[in-house]
Amino acid sequence: MLPEELLTLDRPAIICVTPHNILPWSTSGAISKLFGGRLTVWGGAPVLFKLPMLRPLLAQFGTFPAGKKGIHQSLADGNNVGLVLDGIAGMFCRARGHGDEQLYLRKRKAVCAIALQSGAPIVPAYCFGSNEVATVLADPLGLLRWLSIRFDVSLTPFVGRWGVPMGAPRRKPLLLAFGPAIECTQLPLDCDAAAMEMRFDLEAKTNEVDRLQRRAKELDAAY
Repeated sequence: MLPEELLTLDRPAIICVTPHNILPWSTSGAISKLFGGRLTVWGGAPVLFKLPMLRPLLAQFGTFPAGKKGIHQSLADGNNVGLVLDGIAGMFCRARGHGDEQLYLRKRKAVCAIALQSGAPIVPAYCFGSNEVATVLADPLGLLRWLSIRFDVSLTPFVGRWGVPMGAPRRKPLLLAFGPAIECTQLPLDCDAAAMEMRFDLEAKTNEVDRLQRRAKELDAAY
């Protein structure tokens, strides 16, 4: 699902995709064929770039350490930036059934300040079916959740196809739905971050995700 106006964006955008689940299934190279034909580079957890085996592979695919500096540089290079916005914390937001899902978004405000500093529009996106591919097993005390968020890496077991622990993902249909771009008026780089966050209507983003969910239910396309 893609609004037609996104095909002709006249400047680089920040594409905010949710949910994360055990792996961000929505991070596809095919997105570079959209949004004005610009290359879309994805931000990855900084801890991944500390692993010698992974660093060359991530660099080969154009992935950069997700952070303010990397996002600004990618936008300045004329590329779209893709972010899995809920990150590791989003793994622990489970589907409630009947198409109702939880999102970890309220504390993800830094991207709003970056968008206002760069003047880049934010494109909200949701990958329906992601939370059905694998089930994260969280401990009752929340210790694994705390450790995963603290070190910014998944440290929790999961159940995949046929109920196999740490098994292959379930075969589920995925629908990646995009909402209209949220325009961000560029502000000075030295503007106070807290003031910029207050000027950005975060509700616009969360409300757009809600609208996408309702639309997908109506179409019964994700299930």
